[in-house]
Amino acid sequence: RLIDCTKRAVVTAPPGSLYIVLSYVLGAPKQDTASVSDATVNWPPKLVNLPKTIEDSIEATLLFGLQYLWIDRYCINQLNSEEQQDQVSQTDVIYANAELTIIAAAGIGPDFGLPGVNKTKRSCQPTIRIGDITLASTLPHPSRSLRISKWATRGWTYQEGLLSKRRLIFTSQQTYFECNSMHMAESSLMPLNVIHLRQDDEDGDLSAGAFKFNNPGSSPVHLKHFISEFSGKSLTYPADKLNAMKGIFMHFGKLKPPVDHLMGIPM
Repeated sequence: RLIDCTKRAVVTAPPGSLYIVLSYVLGAPKQDTASVSDATVNWPPKLVNLPKTIEDSIEATLLFGLQYLWIDRYCINQLNSEEQQDQVSQTDVIYANAELTIIAAAGIGPDFGLPGVNKTKRSCQPTIRIGDITLASTLPHPSRSLRISKWATRGWTYQEGLLSKRRLIFTSQQTYFECNSMHMAESSLMPLNVIHLRQDDEDGDLSAGAFKFNNPGSSPVHLKHFISEFSGKSLTYPADKLNAMKGIFMHFGKLKPPVDHLMGIPM
């Protein structure tokens, strides 16, 4: 199921439909009372009184020329535990097959919105004019902006960023694009041969992207690293620990040979 952004309704989309996914911090919604209540009592939920981040994501999807948007809170039947587990088991496929993942890294909850979209304000870019020359700040490095965000502290969002093949990251200062082969910051104009170069260090070099790993890879060593990083993330419900990593585990379980796990311990 996907959100049809033209109809503002949760629908069963035709097979092969192109879609965008949203990765955001659920937080404690202030304006989502009607839709949250409806989602837990009726199915499908009515998309009314939505938080700003959801509204902006619907607008962004339409601006990209696409019709469908996937958001776990609204596209997974909250009344059916069996369906919930089935969808959680397909997290790797859902994010890997999306045309784009919108990462809402600004603010601490769903009411902040996507800066630059649908009249949601963002911080001004510092500039100074000296004679006929205007100097502009390149703004914080993408890795720092993401690292200090609330989004980066959450357990569920960890695998969402890692499993995505294309990411559009909204911060309060600017927007970043990063895929499995290149990255670009909105505030800087870089040569193509530089933006296609990835580095593992975080010394401030603009050729390094926001993510240290742009895909899960296939090495068991990587899986151990992901488990270690994930262990420092926050979860509202501690019982979600395995489910919040399930997409990554499913990815490694499909490799040849597979890398299996027992209750989160690689085997």
